[in-house]
Amino acid sequence: MAQHEKFHYRTLEEVKARCSELGITLPFADDTSALAEPLKVRNITFSSRVGSAPMEGADSTPDGSPSEMTLRRYRKIAEGGAAIMWFEAISVVPEGRSSKTQLLITKDNVDDYKRFTDELKEAQRDDVYTEIADHDTAREAESSVYSYFVAFGTKRCICNI
Repeated sequence: MAQHEKFHYRTLEEVKARCSELGITLPFADDTSALAEPLKVRNITFSSRVGSAPMEGADSTPDGSPSEMTLRRYRKIAEGGAAIMWFEAISVVPEGRSSKTQLLITKDNVDDYKRFTDELKEAQRDDVYTEIADHDTAREAESSVYSYFVAFGTKRCICNI
């Protein structure tokens, strides 16, 4: 069985050297400046061509609120230049959670989410477009809470509900 190695490289040169040691050939672009260029899609202009896919951290507090680890992860994404980021799955009813550490937004913790999104707005260099995709079949039970989160989310929000 192949050994797993933690990604610890700080430069592209370190990655290339390790690939060479392992006999792995990967194509690397010498010029990635195109990723920093704006991209216009219909009436939206993204500040870059970089996006961040959802990554469930399983690091909520016991009541489902974002923890310091959750905030740290999203802050790094916002500061890193991604023009679009997708939030991980956020349940709106307890029985919709896939685990006890999945994020959950309710009337009782909506202020924690407001603080969370306020801090992310402060970390953003430009508008960051955020898609919040809800696949929770019971979302009607907390629809006013969900709408509150969307309204106070990031500077701009593309919603897929």
